[in-house]
Amino acid sequence: MGRSEKRELESRLTVLLVHLLKWRYQEVRRGRSWELTIVEQRIRFRRTLKENPGLKPLLAEIISDAYELAVIHAAKETKISQNVFPEQCPWLLDQITDDNFYPD
Repeated sequence: MGRSEKRELESRLTVLLVHLLKWRYQEVRRGRSWELTIVEQRIRFRRTLKENPGLKPLLAEIISDAYELAVIHAAKETKISQNVFPEQCPWLLDQITDDNFYPD
């Protein structure tokens, strides 16, 4: 397990969290594209974690780091102030990776 695998997992999670934030905070713009990005990133995240099970002990750190970046990206893409988003990730890993979970 190397740094590149950790970065890959964090990258997948960042994209996923950006879209979950956009889904939650920009209801009027929800669409099939966002939904499919969420589906794809969940699959890629789970696949990367399955291929690198040694990363499981680092998941809390990875989620925290990914969320910090996700807030920046979501603020930039939505034009919503960063202060509107929670300081810490509001979702548990089980929710983030649950194919039926879409925050309301």
